[in-house]
Amino acid sequence: VTATDISGTFLPLAQQEGFITDFSVENAERLSFQDNSFDFVLCKESYHHFPRPYMAVYEMIRVARQAVILIEPHDPIS
Repeated sequence: VTATDISGTFLPLAQQEGFITDFSVENAERLSFQDNSFDFVLCKESYHHFPRPYMAVYEMIRVARQAVILIEPHDPIS
């Protein structure tokens, strides 16, 4: 498992606290990983923030061997 975020602010803290082992500061539109680097890619409650979501999902598909899982919040008001 490799946690990623566009900012390097909180991932080192999460690693120090033992919540994660590995992390990488990444832009979802231009991932630094090789093709088929991971079995699965999980994108949790962040896809709606991407300025160009189609580029991000393309990159996720590129680095995933089996599947990409997108989890988005369900906001009944909007």
